[in-house]
Amino acid sequence: MIITEGLTDIYTVQKRLDEEAHHNLQEYVAKTHQHIEEMAAAYGLMLTYGTITGGYEPIPHASVPISIKKQKSPRTPGKKRMKRCEKSGQIG
Repeated sequence: MIITEGLTDIYTVQKRLDEEAHHNLQEYVAKTHQHIEEMAAAYGLMLTYGTITGGYEPIPHASVPISIKKQKSPRTPGKKRMKRCEKSGQIG
């Protein structure tokens, strides 16, 4: 990891917010958003959020299988096995 003076401050703040949120991502994001809104209000800024247009359609979670088992394909006999089967009379 690259560490510089500017990044040290960022890492320190991120670590503090993570500890305040008890390592819960939803709480971390909520606290971060709250801090950003407080800073914007202090400096008289108005934050707006963009919307995504175009691109790919979102995939509904229900249509994505949780686990996909790889099915084995039926074994096809090789040439040597075919000859042995023909000699033994298993294949007519």
